[in-house]
Amino acid sequence: MKKIVIISTKPASLTSGTEVRNYHLLRGLRRFFDVEMIIPTLSDPPSLLIRIKDLLMGNVPYIERVRDSHFSPSEWAKIKNADIIQVQELEALLALEKKLPELSQPIILDAHNVEVHRFLSGIETESFLIKWVGRILAIKIKKLEIDLIKKVTTILTCSQVDKNYFANYFPAKNIIVVPNGIDYNYFSSIPVGKKNTILFMGLLSYGPNNDGLRYYFNEIHSLVKEKIIDVQITIIGKNPPAWLTKKAEFDSSINVKGFVKDIRDDIGQAKVCICPLRYGSGTRLKVLEYMASGKPVVSTSKGAEGINLVDGVNILYADEPKIFAEKIIRALTDSNFAKTIGGNGRKIVEKNYSWDKITKELSTVYNQL
Repeated sequence: MKKIVIISTKPASLTSGTEVRNYHLLRGLRRFFDVEMIIPTLSDPPSLLIRIKDLLMGNVPYIERVRDSHFSPSEWAKIKNADIIQVQELEALLALEKKLPELSQPIILDAHNVEVHRFLSGIETESFLIKWVGRILAIKIKKLEIDLIKKVTTILTCSQVDKNYFANYFPAKNIIVVPNGIDYNYFSSIPVGKKNTILFMGLLSYGPNNDGLRYYFNEIHSLVKEKIIDVQITIIGKNPPAWLTKKAEFDSSINVKGFVKDIRDDIGQAKVCICPLRYGSGTRLKVLEYMASGKPVVSTSKGAEGINLVDGVNILYADEPKIFAEKIIRALTDSNFAKTIGGNGRKIVEKNYSWDKITKELSTVYNQL
């Protein structure tokens, strides 16, 4: 049985997108291989003075911190004895960079995102000064990413869009799309919502989610309320911004719940789920979770990017506020239509996006290395 070491700067858990992908890849690959995850020891967070110095020198503070990470002797022995080394995101590859000359095994980069796109997404809603500095740093991050991917054997991407980007700098035949998946059975037996409730979920301090909610409340929610007086929207996720909690204090149709350990109850109470994102990279686990629950999803095309879906069949796309509102209203008021869209979405998830299927296909690739 082949030995695989997965290196990540983040744990495997069910609490956030990156950690969820780590969790399911680790669990799924263990059906076929001897797999162990190793998290390098990071240096202490730099002081504000050092972060400012890094920025003035054109360095990215979080990258410099990862570069200073290290492995214990026992961890390094396991890495050297592995048949395949899989690194989760660019940060884990940076942690391993100085040791790469000592390794001869295949090195697999699991690129959850295009790093430069993720970085730019994170500063999109910041001040002019932060945007200005960030765009300068993005030039360095792009060059760093391009240089680093040339040191690996294979790249795994979450979507065809990301594969197309990396193919500009890396042989396309060695780039494999391994989409985000879902634990299909975990979301079985979710009830149909009885009240006119909309659901949004995600890490609320994440720039694209924050912007998506601002867009929804500024341009869409009032249009829905005009037609459905008793509509409610539930928002779940860590770190709700101050503007959102304040808005909820003055609008009884908004329920901000923060972090919820088990999201199934809230999904079950919703009639329709939304993903009004306007920018960002990678694929949205929230969309797959909505669909696995049999809920109709209204999303911008960016919000469901990387998932092979058909508008009006298994998802409802809307890139204009008026159309977005109209599709929410129809999903709330036409139960047969909502059931059809939600049911078709669940079938797609079962067929193409179950972690069991995804990790089985990945195991075939690894057995050929």
